Amino acid sequence: MQVGELLVEVADEGAYTGLPTVALLDAYTRVSSGPARARLGVLATLPGVAVLPLGSGEAADAAAVASLVKGDLGRAHAVWAALDHSAYYLTSEPHLAPSVIPIDQVHTIPVDDI
Repeated sequence: MQVGELLVEVADEGAYTGLPTVALLDAYTRVSSGPARARLGVLATLPGVAVLPLGSGEAADAAAVASLVKGDLGRAHAVWAALDHSAYYLTSEPHLAPSVIPIDQVHTIPVDDI
């Protein structure tokens, strides 16, 4: 399933896809082309997408899982959010998902869809 299809399905069910702020920040640092940056901007504003904040409480909690992802702060925020919300963990790198996330909650996003 492609990202767009997934977002539509989730929104159609009246649910939300969480987009951790630090993961979004990390994505912006990894893309340099105008179109890719524009897609990130659109992603964050789509109906059914909730940008997850990182206040001081969330930061402390997300930091607790940073060691599970070798200090990758964007991934730590995403892992913490998935655990905190009992949500699916969407990734293009499922092999890097820490074992604290049940395998049936890890869903792969095809690399050509990012």
